[in-house]
Amino acid sequence: MPKSNLERSLRAAWLLGLAGASVWMPVLTWSVLSAGDATGGIVGTGWYGACLGMSWYLSPWRNPGVPLWKLLSICLGSILGGAVFFTLRYRLYEEGSRHFVWSMLALMAMFLPAFLVGRKTWRDFFPT
Repeated sequence: MPKSNLERSLRAAWLLGLAGASVWMPVLTWSVLSAGDATGGIVGTGWYGACLGMSWYLSPWRNPGVPLWKLLSICLGSILGGAVFFTLRYRLYEEGSRHFVWSMLALMAMFLPAFLVGRKTWRDFFPT
């Protein structure tokens, strides 16, 4: 149970931040389903559910001794994996291969928070 408003708000920031980072998946899934591709829609829905489940399962308050950069890298890596999967499945790189490389490099900026927190753990912020 959260002991302070700061801890409660950090929990909400973790969950809502990762849900917001992957919010493009249900939008893409809806457009894929409306285009008639049921397989892509099922995979997209499952991937989004897995990302949400992973953000809860790998939350720092459930793993207080694990460095935050590891937890963020795993969660954000699954989101990046979804982007690569959909790009390769629907051949979005064929429009212009240079744009594909630059867009994937731009997605790497998602990992910046993982590098900024360093080796901090949840216990460093909220000792028990």
